Amino acid sequence: MSSDCIVGGLKPVDVKSPKIQEVCAWAVNEYNNQHPGQCVRFEKALKAAEQMVSGLMYHIEMEVAVGDALLHKVKAKVVEQAWIKSIKLVEFEFLEQNNACIAVPN
Repeated sequence: MSSDCIVGGLKPVDVKSPKIQEVCAWAVNEYNNQHPGQCVRFEKALKAAEQMVSGLMYHIEMEVAVGDALLHKVKAKVVEQAWIKSIKLVEFEFLEQNNACIAVPN
């Protein structure tokens, strides 16, 4: 986490950074685990920001391939609390399908 991050404010992050790539891959894997039978594959990060909350929340837009390899845009939010080794998928929303939000169980 960078020292110039403002509590509650969004700070843009390089989509090519290893951390963002790792968080994207984790979010897609977690979505697949929560939705058996789904076959979503991470393709690339399009936009990313971090927000200091009770931990660090990543706001990410990415492209994913869904089953038939068609690309879809997804918005995901992931909260990481490194000091307790916790990471949680808060939101996983397909943006090009009537903006329907996929519910993520707690």
